Amino acid sequence: MALEHYRTQVDGQWFDVVLEKSGDRVIVKSGDKSWSADLKRFQGTNLVSLILDNTSLEFLISKQDDTYNVQRGTDLYAVKVKSSWANAKTGFGAHEGESGEVSVDSPLTGVIVRIEVEKGKEVAKGDVLLVVEAMKMQNEIKAPKAGVVKAVKVKPGQKVTMRQSLLTIG
Repeated sequence: MALEHYRTQVDGQWFDVVLEKSGDRVIVKSGDKSWSADLKRFQGTNLVSLILDNTSLEFLISKQDDTYNVQRGTDLYAVKVKSSWANAKTGFGAHEGESGEVSVDSPLTGVIVRIEVEKGKEVAKGDVLLVVEAMKMQNEIKAPKAGVVKAVKVKPGQKVTMRQSLLTIG
């Protein structure tokens, strides 16, 4: 079972969160607390149903800059999520190969909207590489490090899956 570690800020307060995949469910751990969770997204909307310890909770989620606005009923929370500790060296959705090249992977399932770079282009850390759309939200995929684009493995309009390699930077 793979563990994913996140540092999450909710309304100004930081939490360390560990996610552990367990079959179709995810075990969420924070501090000395633990919950069994299942997340259901309603296609074409920002509505998400979180089944937490057999209780269904519905949320509306939207992204603005680096903050997720999470609304439940009349309560609104501003949530920031930092990269997984395991990916902190190269950035979320990226991993370094033996040659020192970094594969930039899709953080979600979606469709490539546009590509901002081409093979041979120099990029700085944080430059926008491409945009992936999922659930009518466009997500910029940024360079985890400075380097030269070695390969672009996708095209505009192409469907991609979570963790699919999109391009490499050397």
